[in-house]
Amino acid sequence: MLVLIDEIVGWRAGLDDLLARFAHRFGRAEPRRQALAYLVGLLSPLASKNGWTRMLERAITAGLPARWVTADEAYGQDSKFRTWLQQHRMGYVLAVPCNQRVPTTVGNSRPDVLAANAPALVP
Repeated sequence: MLVLIDEIVGWRAGLDDLLARFAHRFGRAEPRRQALAYLVGLLSPLASKNGWTRMLERAITAGLPARWVTADEAYGQDSKFRTWLQQHRMGYVLAVPCNQRVPTTVGNSRPDVLAANAPALVP
């Protein structure tokens, strides 16, 4: 775990050094923070630029027992994230907007239609 923390600290220090090279061009702190966030997105090695996916990947590689992932609509709409979870054999429950079509065994459907047609739970 210390290696992971050291890597994170080192990566952040490198970004801070990079930002320091042009931070003087910004008169206020907010544009500097936005520039740093933009750099993080650009330099992320993932196609979807998703930091949580990178963290999950490192946790799995390190042998942490993770079998399920839950996430909000921002991640639920990301098909690359779902594909990544499937490729890594991770179970998942992701929120999606009701107007997004989701794959089922009989074709694509809206989640609100699936929920309305689901059988009632019997206690």
